[in-house]
Parts: sequence; structure tokens; C-alpha cells
Amino acid sequence: MDPNSESRKMGNPSSETRKLDPPVGSGCSWLVVVAAVAASLSGLMLGYEMGLTSGVLLQLRGLLSLSCREQELLVSSHLFGALLMCLAGGPILDRYGRRCSLLLSAGLVVGGSIVLVTVTSLVALTLGRVIVGMGTALSGTGACLYIAEISPRERKGPRFLVAQRQVERARKVLARLRGGAQEHVEQELRDIQAGLKEESEHSFWELFSTKANLRSRLLTGVALVFLQQATGQPNILSYASPLLRSVGFNSDAAATLASTGFGWKSEEAQGTNGEDEDRGKTYLEVSSSLKMASLISLLVYVAAFSISLGPMVYVVLSEIFPMGVRGRAVSVVSAVNWATNLLISMTFLTITEKIGVPNVMFLYSAMSFVLLVFVILCIPETKGRTLEEISKELAKKKHFEVRLCRQVQPQESLISSSTSTEIPANA
Repeated sequence: MDPNSESRKMGNPSSETRKLDPPVGSGCSWLVVVAAVAASLSGLMLGYEMGLTSGVLLQLRGLLSLSCREQELLVSSHLFGALLMCLAGGPILDRYGRRCSLLLSAGLVVGGSIVLVTVTSLVALTLGRVIVGMGTALSGTGACLYIAEISPRERKGPRFLVAQRQVERARKVLARLRGGAQEHVEQELRDIQAGLKEESEHSFWELFSTKANLRSRLLTGVALVFLQQATGQPNILSYASPLLRSVGFNSDAAATLASTGFGWKSEEAQGTNGEDEDRGKTYLEVSSSLKMASLISLLVYVAAFSISLGPMVYVVLSEIFPMGVRGRAVSVVSAVNWATNLLISMTFLTITEKIGVPNVMFLYSAMSFVLLVFVILCIPETKGRTLEEISKELAKKKHFEVRLCRQVQPQESLISSSTSTEIPANA
């Protein structure tokens, strides 16, 4: 076969290739499901670590006689470790791959947990949480990229092996993941090669240039994670026990149980029995109801975040950057994410002492509204698109302010646009 002909085919995909017809059947083998579930378990490490901090913070405050500053240090040490790993995570993800990165993150979490279990002192706890933070940050970034890249094309497809020029291994992995006919595997492989050919010229510093609209994409990602953290979600989780203690839960143990969502009934009974009986039945009922309302509001907030802003932000981040810089771009954005989280967590107790909890919660509510407006105006819809289609469409926009409220073009529109502006065969 003429190599020039093959090159032209890659540079100017046929209309059949552009249509990106899904493979016969589901296009998703059991291996995809197992791998995605295994990778997504890394999210449990982050959630468990944040919830664990809230659960033991009041006890540690009494056991180690921690001041407000020391409590903030203990909580934010996890975030400091995450920030450190984000600065090094991009090269690790791009050089060693997503799977090896996930294995490394699990090892860091296990090592840090051993330190936390075996030694009880402020220095040891801080060091252990730094190590765990490094592991959870790497797992959070690596898992999102890994899942996005192994999913079937109607959801997204794998690319790392092709980017590393291991085409034969990529072909075998695609055949295992897709479970479809060989011709569909070859077609998807050609699509990936064509997309990577365009994107592989990017360097790290081009993230800050206007090439392929990378700077605007990076600013979009940075603004998204900054606003996500500015809603105060990290503090709601990390300081749940002190917050509930401040709104009327009468003991450290009760506030800790309530912060996990399991202790509100026992606390209600305890609060009712412990109040001054001279204040009457109405007072007891109202005070218990207010405490219950605070707990329910916290649970609703955490649940809403967990099914929306929590997971979806990193899904969007894994989709808006081209393959050539995706690992490094997500690493930069993740560093901003953890830096913002660190700043907010390190100052929470100090700010609440200055202006009070209600005013802090009002600020968080205002930032949630700003985030809602930002998402509506500036974040494109990527559902049902391949990573190549998303990248090609976003590269056309001059700035992320352009065409606000517009979604990524439907596939039929994109195909029509591509047909009208075909690349010459000798380009």
C-alpha cells in the first residue's frame, strides 16, 4: 500500500470515519465496566479521608489540646500534599500512564495510613495526611482520565497507547474493550491516530498560548475548579463536627455522630433531656427541630454536591483538553483546585471567629450562584461526543466568552462543517 495514500487517509478522514458509527452491539465489554468501577473506587479514598477528618477532629482537639491554628494545619495538611502531587502529577500521568499512576496513588494512601495508625502526635498526623493527600490527588486526576479514555466511543475512547506509539497494543486493548467486529476496532484506531496527529505537537507552554484555543480552555478549567471550591464544600465536610457543635449539638461525641448522618436521633433525645425543663415543652421541641434542620440541610448539601459538582467537574476537565496536553492541563487545573481548597480550609476557623458562621455560609451561597451562572454561560455540553469531536469544536472558538450558552455542535452539524472545509489531500 502507498504510504502517502495512508497518510492522506489519516489527515483527511473519510465521511464514513467522521460519522463515528458505534460498534455492533453495546460496544462495551465487561472489562470496561470492571476497569471503570475499579478506577472510580479511588474516589472513595478522597471522600473517606475528608469524612474521617471531620469525624475525629473534635476528639483530636481534646486529646492533643489543639488550638484553632493547629486544627487548620491538621485539616489542610492533606490538601498541601495534594497540591504537591498536582505539580508533579502531569508528567507522571503522561510518562507512565494512567494505570501505573493509579497503582502509585494506592501505594501512597496505604503508606500514609500506616503512619496515621501507628503514631499519635501532631507532627506524625500531619506527615501522614500529607502522604495520603498526595495519593488521593493523583488518584482523582488519573481515574477521571483513565475512565474517559477506556469508555466506548459513544461515551469516549482509549488513547494513551496510541499516543505512546504502541499501536499494536492499542489495537489489542481496543478489541478487548469493545468486543465488536475487527473493522470497527480498526476504524476507531484510525480516528484516534488522526486526532493525535493534530494534537501531538503541543508543548507544555502552549497551554498558555492561543494555539487551538488552549489558553481559553485552561482559563475555563481554572475558573470552574476555583468556583467549585469557593462554594465551601471542603469546609462543610472537613469541619462538619465543629459546625454542628456550634449550632447546638451538646457534646463532642453527639456532633461527631451527627456529622456522619447517623447520630441525629440520639442527639435529639439527649438534647431534649438535657435542656432546662423550666423553659417548657415548646422550647424543647423548637430547639430540637432547629438542630435537626441544620443536620438535614448539611446532608442535602453534601448529597447534591456529590451527584453534581463533585464528580462532573473532573469529567468536564478530562474532555475539554486535547490529548497532547491533557495530562499536564488537568494537572495544572488540579493544582489550582487544591491550592484554592488549601486556602479556604486554612482560614475557615479564623474567618468564622471574625464574622460568624452565618455570614460565612452566606458567602458560600453567593459563590454557588456565581458558579451556576458560569456553568450556564461558559461550559459546553459534551454529552454524546467523542473526545476528538469536542477538541475540534473547542479549538474553533476564539475565546470562551464567544457563543455563550451554545453547546458543542451536534454530530450532524459537525460532519457537515467538516465536509465543507475538507483538508486538501496534499496538506
